[in-house]
Amino acid sequence: MNPRPLKKAAGDWWAVLVITHRYLGIAMSVPMLVWFLSGIVMMYVHYPHISEKERLRTLEPISWQACCRFGENVIGEHAQVLLAEVENRAGEPVLRIRSADDLDTVVDLVRGTPIQIDADRARAIALAAAQRIIGRPSPLIDADQIDGDQWTIGLAAAAPLSLPTPLSQLASNTAAPSVPPPASNTGSPPAASTTPIRPPNDQDLIQDALQRYRRAYGRLNVQSAEAVYPSVNRVALARAFDSLESQAITFDMCDVEVSGSMARAICHGTTRYVPKVGSRYPRTEPLVWSFELRKADGGDWTIYYAKASR
Repeated sequence: MNPRPLKKAAGDWWAVLVITHRYLGIAMSVPMLVWFLSGIVMMYVHYPHISEKERLRTLEPISWQACCRFGENVIGEHAQVLLAEVENRAGEPVLRIRSADDLDTVVDLVRGTPIQIDADRARAIALAAAQRIIGRPSPLIDADQIDGDQWTIGLAAAAPLSLPTPLSQLASNTAAPSVPPPASNTGSPPAASTTPIRPPNDQDLIQDALQRYRRAYGRLNVQSAEAVYPSVNRVALARAFDSLESQAITFDMCDVEVSGSMARAICHGTTRYVPKVGSRYPRTEPLVWSFELRKADGGDWTIYYAKASR
C-alpha cells in the first residue's frame, strides 16, 4: 500500500485546521478587543447621575407664605432622622424626612399631614420640572408605571417593603433629555396608591432585612448596619468603612430558607468600591454573602451572622 496518498490527505486536513484556527482566532479577537476597550472606557466614564446643581434646578422656589404646619405622629417618637429637606412639590411646600430605616416620609406643610405621590401628583411635578429644565412648557407625551428604575433606586422587586411601587415614568414632548421622575431628583419615588397592600410575610421581612444590610453597607453607615446586624463588630466595621471613599453593593439573587424563627440566606451579587488610599478607580468584585437571621418577638428579622466570600 502506497502511504503517500494518506500523508497527502493528512497534510491537507492539517492545513485546513491551521487556516481555520487562524482566521477563527482573528474573528474572535475582534469582540474581545471591543470588550477590552469598553472596560477601559468604563474606568473613566461613570454611570448616568444627576448632579446637585441639576437637582436643584428642577425644584420650585418654596412657597413660604403657606408654610409651615407639622402634625403630630408624623414619624415615630423614637425614629432617628438622617435627613430633612423642605422643598416645593406641585406648588405646595413639603418636608421630606429620611429615617434610619431608609424610608422617606413626605409631609404636606400646608396641612401638616403625610402625603402619597400618586400618578396625578407625579405628572404635575414632572410638568413643572420640565418647564424649568428646558425653559418652556412641554406637554407629556407618555406616562407609564414601571416596577423599577436601574439608574436611581434599583429594581423595586429586590426590596418590596422599602420602595413604594410602582413608579411613574414620564416623557415630555421635547428634544431635551427625558424629564426624570421625582425619584431621581428628590430621592422619593412617586408611588401609585391604588394597589392594595398585602400583609408582609416572613420572606418579605427577611428580604427587607437583607436590603437594609445592603443599603447600610453601600452608604458606609455604621449605625444603619448595626440596626439590622446588631452583633456586628462596630469598631472593625467603622474602620473598614473609613478606608473606603464609596461602595455600592448589588444583590442579583437571594435564596432564603426559613425554619421557624430562624432563617438562612445566600445572596449572589457584586460589590463596587473606591478605596481612599491607592488607585481611585472603582473596583468590582463578584461575591457570595451567607446570612443567618433570627426573628424578634415583634416580628422583625435581624441578621446575627454574615460572611462575604469570593
